[in-house]
Amino acid sequence: MPHHWKELLAVDRYMVQSRTALHDADRKVLTMLYQPLIGHRALALYMTLWGELELLGGREATHHRLMALMQCGLPDIYSERLKLEGIGLLNTYVHAPEAEEPKQFVYELRPPLAPDQFFRDEMLGVFLYRQVGRHMFAQLNDCFACPVVDETKFTLVTRAFSDVFSSVHAEQIVAGFNEEAGRELEPPDGKVHMGRDEASYALDDGVFDFELFFAGLSKQMVPRRAVTAKVKEAIKKLAFLYGIPPLEMQKIFF
Repeated sequence: MPHHWKELLAVDRYMVQSRTALHDADRKVLTMLYQPLIGHRALALYMTLWGELELLGGREATHHRLMALMQCGLPDIYSERLKLEGIGLLNTYVHAPEAEEPKQFVYELRPPLAPDQFFRDEMLGVFLYRQVGRHMFAQLNDCFACPVVDETKFTLVTRAFSDVFSSVHAEQIVAGFNEEAGRELEPPDGKVHMGRDEASYALDDGVFDFELFFAGLSKQMVPRRAVTAKVKEAIKKLAFLYGIPPLEMQKIFF
């Protein structure tokens, strides 16, 4: 890990943005599912940046402000930022002027995974189990679950959109919705509409030696094209999570 002072100074400026809408339900997921993995300081940084997103409204501030808000030093902010980046909760962008001027950072908050995605994830669910133990994991699992309704005992009566809303005649559309009005549906210049794109993380290819792995596989039994990008990602997760070397992974793969 590089020294923080090579990457970040207190006078460097930052702004916070999010291309997705963050909800109150996300706070529960962050606190109960992510906090055991990233620790309370990384969670505090995320929540502080969330507050800055609402308070600053896209304006810039220096990292002195962040240090004062969190009552901690720049090394802590930098190291906790890396945790948020690694687990997919934060994208960081930097603009470094050529002259000796302060850098400009953009911290883009990413929403957490939905509970069902979190528990299905090959790595996050196992990491959480390791961190909190069997008993608490069972409690968390139950906390984020909801009862299943036997739909076979009921009749679906939900109305379709066309059953509730009347259609508009073509001439009314032409008269009331011209090209200029259509442009008003687009976001203002320099802005984009918020969406909902859950957090994602990726493992570096360096965590697993695929050349050594493929060298010991029979091309007739396992052609390389069968190892798709999705399969490779699953292999990397297994290797990282359980410390499985390439030669041992060959035996598992067969």
